[in-house]
Amino acid sequence: MVGNRDIRLGGGVDTIKQYMRAALVDDFYIAIVPVLLGEGERLLDGLGDASGRYVVTEWVTSPKVTHARLTRIDR
Repeated sequence: MVGNRDIRLGGGVDTIKQYMRAALVDDFYIAIVPVLLGEGERLLDGLGDASGRYVVTEWVTSPKVTHARLTRIDR
C-alpha cells in the first residue's frame, strides 16, 4: 500500500515470487480452483526465507473455489 492506496501487480508466478522475496507484498489474495492446466507453477515453492514471512489471514471456501488472503507478518 502506498499511503492509503492499493498497488496491484501484474505478471506470473515468477514476478510474484520476486516481490515476495523482496518483502514488497504486504497482503495478497489468491483464488484456488481445483483445475489442472498442464504442469503449472507452484506459487509458494522455492521462496526460501520469504515463505515464513506470510500467514493465511482469511480462508473462504465453496465447492468450486477457495479464496485465501496471505499477510506478511514482519512489517
